[in-house]
Amino acid sequence: MIKAEKNREIWIDVKSTKNRYGKNELRRWLGIVEQLNKKEHPPIFMVYLQNGYTKGTKQPLIENGVFIVTVQV
Repeated sequence: MIKAEKNREIWIDVKSTKNRYGKNELRRWLGIVEQLNKKEHPPIFMVYLQNGYTKGTKQPLIENGVFIVTVQV
């Protein structure tokens, strides 16, 4: 979690696993976003997964305001 100006926070969930993240993780993240959005000043929520996402996981995150972090070398 990073504190920003004016009571804003940035939350970044970073994972480095052998497998891609799928629907179970998607449900967990969407639950987190739902709770965070109830705050007076909802934080910006980002996720980074070293090995990516399963089909159908990435788009619902984006549609729910989650930022997908990528690394370009």
